[in-house]
Amino acid sequence: MDVKKRIKILKELKVSIVAHREAVLLALKRDLGKSEAEGLLTEYSQVIEEINMAIDSLPHWAKKHKVKTPLTLFPGKSYYMYRPYGTVGITSPWNYPFLLSMVPLISAIAAGNKVILKTSSKTVNTSEIIYSIIRNSIPDYVTYYGLDEDDKNRFINEDIDMLFFTGSSRVGKNMGIIASGKMIPYVLELGGKSPCVVKKGSKLEVAAKRIAWGKTMNSGQTCVAPDYVLVDKGLGEEFKTLLEESVNSFYGNSPMLNENYPKIIDGAAIERLKALAIMEGIYNEQNFDFENRKINPHFFVTDLNSPFMEEEIFGPFLPIIECDTWVDVNNIINTHPNPLAFYLFTDNKEDVNYVMNNFNFGGMAINDTMTHLANSRLPFGGVRESGIGRYHGFEGFKAFSHKTSVLSNKFSPDMSLRYPPYGNFIKNVMNKK
Repeated sequence: MDVKKRIKILKELKVSIVAHREAVLLALKRDLGKSEAEGLLTEYSQVIEEINMAIDSLPHWAKKHKVKTPLTLFPGKSYYMYRPYGTVGITSPWNYPFLLSMVPLISAIAAGNKVILKTSSKTVNTSEIIYSIIRNSIPDYVTYYGLDEDDKNRFINEDIDMLFFTGSSRVGKNMGIIASGKMIPYVLELGGKSPCVVKKGSKLEVAAKRIAWGKTMNSGQTCVAPDYVLVDKGLGEEFKTLLEESVNSFYGNSPMLNENYPKIIDGAAIERLKALAIMEGIYNEQNFDFENRKINPHFFVTDLNSPFMEEEIFGPFLPIIECDTWVDVNNIINTHPNPLAFYLFTDNKEDVNYVMNNFNFGGMAINDTMTHLANSRLPFGGVRESGIGRYHGFEGFKAFSHKTSVLSNKFSPDMSLRYPPYGNFIKNVMNKK
């Protein structure tokens, strides 16, 4: 599929996305309780940005890239180019069902592939809209799964040339095994416990507001949501109060009564969070609305033994742990190494250098949370437990492409020096290396 054809397909897809704008936002409201503003900010607008970038940049991305050719290969010319795998499989999660379906889909099509797309059965309304978008624009290039209970098995049994998965680490490991069995490349976008480190001297009110914003977005059900906060000794209670004040300024004194505050995905998820709150000793029935699947955000000072520190929280709870030194910070973060995101609040360059030199993580925001994900020009992905591979923008195009090396030679001149018996010329050239 040539570049002009790919751009035509992307433009047709964009027309359908724009035509379904209101339906997308309504589906996100029904599935996850997202307000129109949050749906626009965190999903729809990012998809539009991604497809605009692909349309505008594709001729540059797909061009041949010339490289030097050694003298011993004269008169050959060398270059590499990005070619499609063929048919790629994409499976997306429920927490950002539109964004995390469409962005990799756009990258895959930009790279010239056909796509088999599997969306989550937990977000039925959004899945139906995605199917409608595809059906009304590019059905010849995308096979869609997600509306039938057997679609998971159908997707796994498909003959694909590359696999892209976004979801939990547990399922991601299984998907990696499946891809290995098919002998195909794969990208795993997973998650983990993303820390916030708040250093003394930071503007605590601003730090609290930005952390509270990141934590309450989608009710904490975000792979790069702040998962716990590390503050200097003596700052725990003060920072807790600042976080609570920030949330109250966003949603009022009882956020779960605010129609713009998102809900938990299902009953099983809310019961899991309830169990953790009981074990922590912070459960209050008044902070849980089981019928509407909402939980008031809860911030609390605790320690490394907290049940909330065992795995990724994926809900509106945020542990705060006090630390004396960077050694303490190291010890805590290394209980859950290689987070998908790292958030550092400081005006001290030495703190930034320390984090860069001592921790391994997927991506970082300094004096902010989650915003690095929103820049399509930045690669996004994890490392080890938090994922394999990256995408967004050009990185997404490359993720769905096979980087192919080409050496182009001519029939004439046919240099006799390359053939046996080798004379002194070859020896002299090789000895100079």
